[in-house]
Amino acid sequence: MQPTSSARLVSPYDEDARVGVKRDTQWDGFEVHLTETCDDDGPHLITDVATTPAPGNDYGVLPIVHEGLVERGLLPAEHLVDAGYMSADAVVAAKRDHNVEMVGPMMPSTSWQKSGEGTIPVSAFTIDWDNETIICSHGKVSKRWAHEVAKGGREVIRVQFARKDCAPCPVRPQCTRASIPRRRITLRVREQYEVLQQAVSTKTAPI
Repeated sequence: MQPTSSARLVSPYDEDARVGVKRDTQWDGFEVHLTETCDDDGPHLITDVATTPAPGNDYGVLPIVHEGLVERGLLPAEHLVDAGYMSADAVVAAKRDHNVEMVGPMMPSTSWQKSGEGTIPVSAFTIDWDNETIICSHGKVSKRWAHEVAKGGREVIRVQFARKDCAPCPVRPQCTRASIPRRRITLRVREQYEVLQQAVSTKTAPI
């Protein structure tokens, strides 16, 4: 079991240095991603060091880290990381490509339905993957299910309910704020969605 974390190097004289920004922190230079062992019965040793340009997402570094660990025969069965490295894509890829279990918190959902008390999040719906439909808590069945490509090239599923079902619904204000009164839902593909659901059940990620 090994954790990965990042540190920041500031080098304004390097032509390859770039500006990095994360929340309230800004720096010039690079990012360093350190992986170390953390087993209780042994010393903590650094097993991988990856240096990347300052811009970019931490989860995009994981394939580089894992390939480096594979080359040295140091790939762990469990990889502990912070939220910056966790994404459904990264978790699925680590399991598929290296049989590595990623452990860490997912980034919180930004959906207003998730954050508000009394609102209706995606988890309140029943997903029928085989028949490509979603059923709401009032028994209405979605009318549209389409595979699309979202920004960044990620495959998603766009689901839409009928206006005639949503418009008279007594809980519509808690379900959708759309000017056209019908609920729309964007899902990850099934494999990634189930990874996120597993994270919820183990209390590592809200959705």
